[in-house]
Amino acid sequence: MTQPTLNGRLLPPNDWEGDDFTPGAFGAYVTCQDTAAGRMTYYATNGDVDLDGQFIRAAIRPRDSDGVSLGQVSVAIQTLTGGRCVLQWSTWTLEDIRSWLDAGLGITVNGYYGAIPRSYREQVRADFNHAVFISNRERPHYRVWDPLNKDLSGYGKMIPDYAIEPFIRSLSGLVGWVTLEPLAPPAGGNPMVNLVPMTCHRVVDLTKGTVLYKTPGGEKYTTLQDDITLGFLAATSTHYLIADGDAGVYVARAGVAVRTQDMNVGV
Repeated sequence: MTQPTLNGRLLPPNDWEGDDFTPGAFGAYVTCQDTAAGRMTYYATNGDVDLDGQFIRAAIRPRDSDGVSLGQVSVAIQTLTGGRCVLQWSTWTLEDIRSWLDAGLGITVNGYYGAIPRSYREQVRADFNHAVFISNRERPHYRVWDPLNKDLSGYGKMIPDYAIEPFIRSLSGLVGWVTLEPLAPPAGGNPMVNLVPMTCHRVVDLTKGTVLYKTPGGEKYTTLQDDITLGFLAATSTHYLIADGDAGVYVARAGVAVRTQDMNVGV
């Protein structure tokens, strides 16, 4: 299945909480909060940060082998991402949530699992609180990631409003979200995505036609068809910085060595 997108943003693959094997939980599934937040983080970063619920749980201090709060998960995600991703949380009205999801901004929702009709649940037992990730609303449906969904080849599931909205309301609209990172604008028709800022000397311009390489003498990354100006960089600074290092102009890409043509520069 081709990975779907929404407004140019990658929709996250499913993550099943049943394979997290939380120490001390004796086989119980307890990482729905972690798993849902991991899908939110994936969506917010356009797939650049892909945190399995198991990894988030392992970062929670002190250790917890039961269900956890949005606050606990938020601290763990900030630790794992070096502060890049911050999960915020609040209680919202159903109308607020509808508006947010109509805009495709993504949200995790806590609710009582039994409020979802059996035909839209992943299991019979439902007498517990649960967390899901929802990317958007396509009336009258919501695209929902249920951590109990074992289909690891899928990308969420469409659930009608009459089936999911009682769940959304059941715990007073308790939600969490990570602010979506801007998508990088196209460079020569190829989106320059997943680029992150790093410390560098100063921002400079790159001229039209500059060829970038992932490593010295390695794979070509992209050819810039337009001049890269200071104004362009200011508008996209959450994605990358172009710097004037000791050996010349280079691009910092997620800590990977990157160089411009005819230069030998490591990051």
